[in-house]
Amino acid sequence: MERDDYIAGLRQLADLLERNESLILPYSSYSAFNMFTHSKKELQDWAKAFPGTLEKEFSDIDIILKGALNGISIKIYGDREGVCERVVVGTREVKHPATPAYEAKPERIEIVEEVEWICGSLLADDGVEA
Repeated sequence: MERDDYIAGLRQLADLLERNESLILPYSSYSAFNMFTHSKKELQDWAKAFPGTLEKEFSDIDIILKGALNGISIKIYGDREGVCERVVVGTREVKHPATPAYEAKPERIEIVEEVEWICGSLLADDGVEA
């Protein structure tokens, strides 16, 4: 019922805007419809169903598919760790200087992993990259 109500509300909003030209529209450059998926399959379902082009972006924790439907910005968020493979490609040393003001912490060197995320295609059965 919640899904049906949401879709009906979108139709009502579209009808309201269509009938009343004096109503302002949302700023598409500042707002977007945001979907948050909970699995790789949900993200793939969006990628397969979306009628336009989707661009991939990444944040520290998300993979983000961005697109538009006739001027309405759409962002579909997925958990990067659930969709992509974390591959350690090397390590590097990070030097942390001594901090006498904080309980005289001595200088230390930390080994930090260099990581790449291999995400592949979300439309693997189509051979199309999204």
